[in-house]
Amino acid sequence: MTTDEISIDHLGAFPEIIPTLVAWLIAEWGHLFPHITPQMLVSSYQQRIVPGRIPQTFVALVADEVVGTASLVAHDLDARSELSPWLAAVYVRPDRRGKGVGSALVVR
Repeated sequence: MTTDEISIDHLGAFPEIIPTLVAWLIAEWGHLFPHITPQMLVSSYQQRIVPGRIPQTFVALVADEVVGTASLVAHDLDARSELSPWLAAVYVRPDRRGKGVGSALVVR
């Protein structure tokens, strides 16, 4: 795969993939945040479907298949709220890692 094959778009163009993103995040980091429910994550992602404001989420696609995601949030550390916006929840499917997807998300 080349980086030319990776496209990055805003979650607002694909709200139907929110359940997939929720499943990815729970599988990858759910053990770190046991108090966060799938419903809470769905609600959080629904707030990110409007482009141009924080928080927002981007998705990486290869051949119209969603293979990764990254979000911008206001801040990730309550003690350092001046560090804003914050890149958060960068995730690439395991079978697509090491192929430039995460880098493309971060650059976007």
